[in-house]
Amino acid sequence: MKTIEPDIVTNDSEENLGIAQWQCLDSIKVRYENSEMIEISGTSSFHDDQWFYNDPHLKEHHWVPKSSGYMGRDATFKDDELPLMMLCKIVCYRKMALELRPSNILRMCKAFYNLFIDVLRQKNILIANTNDVFKSISLLTTEDIKLVAELHIAKSFGSLSSAPFAFLGMIKAMPIEAVKEAPFYSLSTTLPWQEENVSLETWIEQLKRSQGYETLYGSYPAIPIEQVNQIIKLAMKWLDNLEMFEEIFGWVKLHIEEKGRWKNHLPVPLKNKIFAKYYDKLNAIFPFRYTSEGRLSKGWFRDLIMVSHGSAIWIILLTVGIRNVDMRNLKIGCCKPTRRNDLLYYIVLDIEKTQQRNYVLPVPEYTYRAVKLLESVRYDFDCPYLITTLQKGKKNDKPEKSGVYDGGTLNRRIWNFLAYYQIELNLGENSDQEATAHCVRVTLASWIGANSNMAILLLRRLFGHTNVLMPDAYLCHNPLIIEQRKRNINEAQHNLAEDIAKGMVNGKLAGTKGELLLKGKRYFEDSLSYSLTEMDTHVSLKQRIKEMLLQRMVSGDIYALKTPMGVVCLRNCNDTSDTPCAKSVNTNKRRAKNIAKEITDALGTMPNPAQCIGKDCKDALIGEPWSQPLKDSFDYYLKYLEGVGYQGIDIKLEAQNFVTEYGPLLEQVYGEQ
Repeated sequence: MKTIEPDIVTNDSEENLGIAQWQCLDSIKVRYENSEMIEISGTSSFHDDQWFYNDPHLKEHHWVPKSSGYMGRDATFKDDELPLMMLCKIVCYRKMALELRPSNILRMCKAFYNLFIDVLRQKNILIANTNDVFKSISLLTTEDIKLVAELHIAKSFGSLSSAPFAFLGMIKAMPIEAVKEAPFYSLSTTLPWQEENVSLETWIEQLKRSQGYETLYGSYPAIPIEQVNQIIKLAMKWLDNLEMFEEIFGWVKLHIEEKGRWKNHLPVPLKNKIFAKYYDKLNAIFPFRYTSEGRLSKGWFRDLIMVSHGSAIWIILLTVGIRNVDMRNLKIGCCKPTRRNDLLYYIVLDIEKTQQRNYVLPVPEYTYRAVKLLESVRYDFDCPYLITTLQKGKKNDKPEKSGVYDGGTLNRRIWNFLAYYQIELNLGENSDQEATAHCVRVTLASWIGANSNMAILLLRRLFGHTNVLMPDAYLCHNPLIIEQRKRNINEAQHNLAEDIAKGMVNGKLAGTKGELLLKGKRYFEDSLSYSLTEMDTHVSLKQRIKEMLLQRMVSGDIYALKTPMGVVCLRNCNDTSDTPCAKSVNTNKRRAKNIAKEITDALGTMPNPAQCIGKDCKDALIGEPWSQPLKDSFDYYLKYLEGVGYQGIDIKLEAQNFVTEYGPLLEQVYGEQ
């Protein structure tokens, strides 16, 4: 059909204008009629009233009411909203085909329709009966958008989703070529957040604040490690008996294939088979329950599946730390052993939030056993998803329908496991929150953050973050991590004070700071009572020195930093001048920002241990055991100079310089070693 150009549309009479606009709609309908839908739906075409999606977790979407008066939960369009529906369909199709995220896009489309339909109808924008005139989407002004947002904030007491405005942004971003047959679909309006040169989220927050509403962001609490240990111990009982459950549910599968599902009590032949081989073992893990008539309770078998699922889910979450949605999307066969090591396994998953597909993570054996437990213990053996509902779907349903597509269902598996074992989580001030998959995720981040110097890198890899800011968000204000790091710092300070005190008592310190400390030892010796034995004097002297050093470290009088150069920096915190290790960097920063040195000297600057200059610094302290790397280098160079491993004149000169420089200092500390 002939394309109607913009100048024809704008210059005709009103009657002809309406006809021309609907001819434009006919043209664009023809263009999209045979659009490739295979990535979105294997059964639906573009112009169908319903779209059935490839994703089994998504229900079909109704573009028009199923029956008279039905509006349903979808963004269903009325008879006179056909131009608007066509625009929304085009936007959804293009985004789904490119990004493969139909759930988010449909949610935004529905939100856009619900929020803006009143103003669109008032202004006759893309709303008209066949051959009647309608207005272009560009007639939706910046002020209209602001007014709609402000009214919704007022009506909902401060609530406003970004979804409808994000969909409006998709309309704005759609290239002209995509709707060249229908110029009234091109949105020329400047969007409010673009006008103010801020992000959509920032614009929404500014609007809320302008009406007196502040957004309060909650956080997920971590689970105390003592309770995590209790949960793991109980969950392990199920995983340790994996082979038993595999055999029992192998019998269940055969029974279902031969005789179908049972409605009430566990069939007697199947029950007798289980009892004959596994009565004592199974009863010890999950005690049998009987009715007053002595029959096995029909709820027992269902609860067995539910609690076993809970045990496996806890282990997977605690070892992998994935989100609720990613856990629900795991499929059978997602966890496999490596070919090179019997003790190492890997799990393959899709990370929904960052759109990472086939993301591979190494996992321990118990994660593998947890996955195998979920693969075995189930009613529906046709469903490809790892976690299934507790009942088989209807006869004509696709196998995928038995998957768990609701986050609350997964959380209930977590809670039911805790309830069965009567575990009440102690979440401190957040004790009213029930544990969710994200609480477990934060718990794992807490443990890594408290016990690893590579926490940011590990969390980024494990959690699939695409930037380093998200892992840091799990660490900075986490009370468990803060408490553990305090303990780590306290332990490090005690150990360092112990080592320095021992070096002072034994006279085995070197460097400028070492000489000063050895001279100061006389003060402590004079302060001790001469009535003590020699051994008591030695012990008391060391203890007094340690207490003094520890007090100065804790109170922040000295830095006490170990550096890569094998020395401890004992710089006085009251010394605000540039340190030798930071002097060059600080000078460049002052020049770049035009700041006088007197200002930074008054305010004080920190040392830069990464650029430590070693023994030549007046604050450097050499001693056992932190200077062992220096001794190792000294031994290597000494052996080289004695004729071992000659490689060239450069290394010979370096060896001579190192031995000359550090030999006397190391001899003070290590003696004949």
